[in-house]
Amino acid sequence: MAEKSQKSSRNPFFFEQKQLSVGASAGIARQGKGADTPNALMSGADQAMYLAKQNPEGRPSIYDKAAFPVRPTLENRQMLLAAMRSGQIMPHYQPKICLGTNQIVGFEASSRWHHPQRGLLPPSQFLPMINELGLQGAFMIHTAEHVMRHLQTIVNDGLDPGQVSINIPEVTLATLSGQGDLFTVIDLYPALRPYLTFEITEDIFISRATDIIRELIIRFRRAGVRISLDDFGTGFASLQHLKELEFDELKLDTSFIRDLGVDPAARVLVERLVTISRGLNVKLIAECVETRDQRDMLRGMGCNLVQGYLYGAAAPFAETHLRLAAQTRDTAPHRRATRPRRAAISRLPAGRA
Repeated sequence: MAEKSQKSSRNPFFFEQKQLSVGASAGIARQGKGADTPNALMSGADQAMYLAKQNPEGRPSIYDKAAFPVRPTLENRQMLLAAMRSGQIMPHYQPKICLGTNQIVGFEASSRWHHPQRGLLPPSQFLPMINELGLQGAFMIHTAEHVMRHLQTIVNDGLDPGQVSINIPEVTLATLSGQGDLFTVIDLYPALRPYLTFEITEDIFISRATDIIRELIIRFRRAGVRISLDDFGTGFASLQHLKELEFDELKLDTSFIRDLGVDPAARVLVERLVTISRGLNVKLIAECVETRDQRDMLRGMGCNLVQGYLYGAAAPFAETHLRLAAQTRDTAPHRRATRPRRAAISRLPAGRA
């Protein structure tokens, strides 16, 4: 039955004067093979379908609990949603540093899960589950809403957050619902758009929705939001893509930084990318800078914006706010304090001066 359904789905059809060809993947679950309830049957069939997608011959896959890895359940989904609602999952902020001034010029928002039993979990411990359960959109909106509230607090307190970046998944960029949800969030804070950067990855260049995403990027930039091309240099982007896409920032892939001082090719490539970024008039940021040697080499090559453990890990908002406030106190108040001091001296009697 599955093969018959697949065969019929392959017949070309016409839509809007275009001939389209599609395919189908089939997953099968049978009662008694580790799937004894309706929910278990549906979950098993879903797992088998994803395995069938990886089969180059396109054959249907039959679920067997003993042979399949454990996958997230509906209970896991409810747990993740509850963690977002309760504030257990919240954005943390890693600073971006200007090497010329050694000052914070922005942050990258990256969520952490304050799990009641397992402690603080990095994204690698829960993002795969979010993706597999189809919660990317809900998670992204949850993150964006809190980032905008935090930005509002920073600005209201008279501080400059610089450019704060949020990672935007392809599923949000490629769907009308995701686009609408994202614009709904940023439309609530029109004055904060100049502080906001959306990070996208190179895989948009092989997405079936590439044209839609490019048009959306144009809309974001017209709305005042900056666009950053993340993990640049090892994926699907080419110089032709850079010419076609409107963006404001390139983020070097971590492999380049890790190999500096180890692989001579890494230095050559970073130097070329510095030149390209200048020619395109976009900023270049080096991620995962962990050593002083890496920092010094990047500075020598003309890459002046960095982030990484050398300058601090991603921190909760309260700690980020304190660090930003301390930086502001260390710079602006000094200039204000010098004038009153000179004025006070000028009022002293000549003999006491």
